[in-house]
Amino acid sequence: MYRKIYSIVIFVFFLLPVFSVEAQTQLPDSLRDQFGSALHPKTKIQIIHNGIAPHFLNYNLDSAAAYLQKAVSLADSILLQAPHPDTLQEYHILKAQSLRSLGNAYHGKGINKPALEAFYEALEISKSYNDLNGVARAELNIGNVLNREGLYDQALEFFLKAYDKGETIGEKRFMAYAANNIGNVYMNKGDTVQAIKYYQTSIDLKEEINDFRGMINSYNNIGLIYKNRGEFEKSIEYYQISLDLVNQLDHRQGLSMVLNNLASLHVAMAERALHSNDYASRNQNLQKAVDFGERAMIVTREVGSLPRESSVAESLMKAYRGLRQYEKSLEYAQLYIHIRDSLFNEEKTAIIAEMQARFETQQQQQEIHNQQLIIERQEAEFQSQLNQRNLLLVLILFLISVTILLWIQFRSRKKSSKLINEKNQMLGFAYDELQTTNEELHTTNEELVAQQEIIRENLEKKIAVATQMLEFKQKFMAQISHEIRTPLTGVLGITEAFSKTPLNEEQSRYLEILKYSGESLIGIINDVLDYSKIEAGKLELRTKVFSIKEMLQSSVNLFSQNAKEKVSLELNLPDDMPEYIEADELRLGQVIRNLLSNAIKFTDKGSVKIFAVVTDLETASGQAMLKVSVKDTGPGIDKSQIGKLFKPFSQLRRDHLRPADGTGLGLSICKEIVEKHGGEIGVLSEPGKGSEFWFSVKINVRTKPEESLKKVSSPVTPFDRELKVLLVEDKEINQRVMKLLLAGMNHKVTLASNGREAIALFRPGMFDLILMDIQMPVMDGMEAAQTLREQYNNSLPPIVGLSANALEGDREKYIAQGMDEYLTKPFNVDAFMKIVEKFFAS
Repeated sequence: MYRKIYSIVIFVFFLLPVFSVEAQTQLPDSLRDQFGSALHPKTKIQIIHNGIAPHFLNYNLDSAAAYLQKAVSLADSILLQAPHPDTLQEYHILKAQSLRSLGNAYHGKGINKPALEAFYEALEISKSYNDLNGVARAELNIGNVLNREGLYDQALEFFLKAYDKGETIGEKRFMAYAANNIGNVYMNKGDTVQAIKYYQTSIDLKEEINDFRGMINSYNNIGLIYKNRGEFEKSIEYYQISLDLVNQLDHRQGLSMVLNNLASLHVAMAERALHSNDYASRNQNLQKAVDFGERAMIVTREVGSLPRESSVAESLMKAYRGLRQYEKSLEYAQLYIHIRDSLFNEEKTAIIAEMQARFETQQQQQEIHNQQLIIERQEAEFQSQLNQRNLLLVLILFLISVTILLWIQFRSRKKSSKLINEKNQMLGFAYDELQTTNEELHTTNEELVAQQEIIRENLEKKIAVATQMLEFKQKFMAQISHEIRTPLTGVLGITEAFSKTPLNEEQSRYLEILKYSGESLIGIINDVLDYSKIEAGKLELRTKVFSIKEMLQSSVNLFSQNAKEKVSLELNLPDDMPEYIEADELRLGQVIRNLLSNAIKFTDKGSVKIFAVVTDLETASGQAMLKVSVKDTGPGIDKSQIGKLFKPFSQLRRDHLRPADGTGLGLSICKEIVEKHGGEIGVLSEPGKGSEFWFSVKINVRTKPEESLKKVSSPVTPFDRELKVLLVEDKEINQRVMKLLLAGMNHKVTLASNGREAIALFRPGMFDLILMDIQMPVMDGMEAAQTLREQYNNSLPPIVGLSANALEGDREKYIAQGMDEYLTKPFNVDAFMKIVEKFFAS
């Protein structure tokens, strides 16, 4: 009796999950009535596929999976009844369809193993009946699961098969979906070229069938690829297409996603601008990130997506922080943390509930196991008692007379046989109950293992998301310098070419203005690069022994021709001025030339005088202070503006109307150079009385130059013969200008537009010199130079790299990677002649 009650309790316990699932299904009455009143299993399957499964797939995958499993069971029940051969294929295909839907439900829950089993079974059924449509869909489903598992090569194989079958049956919508999945696999593998190719194929197919909503995801994926590759302009182009589509279709979910992507993209662009110290571009991109982010937040809250709202809040937090609007940044930081904590708490609550259910199930399993042990002990005791009783009966019967023993023995055997049969029946019932209990426990264990795997995968995903960090990079400055220097090759090159042609006085003046403007632009770029190095803490001094008198005189000579007609330039040095000092000649000259340039710029008439003196000389060590001052008779400076002079991007206004030309960085760079020398810089000025800019630096006085300065260079023969030059340059304007300049120097020029063309053109002995641009499409200069060296080794002429990259260390880097020499753009004839003399003059 107790065993029967126990069996009922166990049976009810295992039915509770079924009842609870049924209670959670929340199936509409109309669907429940249709399903209940349907008589034929085929009708029930169709109701599941057409109504019940779609109803649950959006929010209750457990219920969807339960009904789809029922659909598979109903299909099996039809097939077991041996239907008519004409309908046999129909029911098998119906079962395959149910298996694919069931696999999708499992896949949606993240349970990949049963999903794969369902898809493979559906694939075999479809293959057996040559159902290309079913085979294609099953292969596509299998590819999706393998892609999630990280088995990209196997997933790609199934996706390509599915795509080919979709093309065979002429279903473009299916082909578009398969092409998009192929793109996903290639993106996961890191092959962005192939990924973009298949995303574009998907877009083209969807455009043919007017599936504009389906195109949004592919455009976003291409935009993400270009963003990760740092090609932000291309990324913006594709995100803008997505934005136009979602606005046209009024697709709120898509609009939320695209606006969030654009906000995140402009944050990344601002980070790159910050790396290059382009604050104007940085602030512009941060403002765009705010605009897109605020719109994204409104739409995201409408559609109710907490994870996306968290992502938008994170982008807005970074954008407002970059704009120094800390109140708004704090507001969105708190929102981001709140949403993240809410998502984490929901997941934590679910995990705790699952673990509690698992613990209760384990307890119930342990109770069942204990009951099994009790039943086994009872069976053993019963068997032992039975054996003892039989033995006792035998002993008693043995003592009775043979006649009575025979009669009693006959009766005893009959009764014993009856009792044994009854006991055996009882043992059989108990054994059947144990078998049923064991099977139920085995099923429960499998479910617990699947749940544990789901929990583990979810935890790994959340940990990966929680550990992502953003880092700021400074790369924009090198790029903008490169982009400005490249067209300047054409501007200054054509100016150089014109200067060698017959010109009248007015044309010469115009040409001089053009040349001055181009050189001024280079000066601005150099100022910005110097300031970038200063901000990055990378400005270093390179001291050497040099003639201070020669350096000062050459600086005056440089500006003597640019001085206005009524402005005189004078250099005043004391008689005891030392000849040689040890300091950074290049940087000190930069400071002096900057002060002279400013004095001439602001002085309309009168004079500009430069004074230099060495003081505080320590005879033993040679340490001293060099003080240089530049006095002008200009308009002077108002006291309100003096405090701004040495700050970055600060410019004086002439006649209180407009600021002077320039970047406003020159004096701030001078201040940094002087302070690096352990000195200071300042200004004395009054309106109407001119200005005196001065600086003092620590130096070492030397009585004679270093040995390297005393060495006399060996005489060289001037270079005057024609060279055969291979010019590798992708910009057409630069090709024309550089060819014109080289031809003007009596050199023969052959053009190539990229590294691959240069390799195809080159033959040993055909060229005396190769001018190789570094950055080109198809094949860049570094790869082309390395390929030429591998093929021809010692048969190569000198290879001179050309690039607009002018950062410190670029020349050394390119020479270390295979160039023989290096020239920065814009192309300078004097610099080129020095390299020619280096390699060819004897």
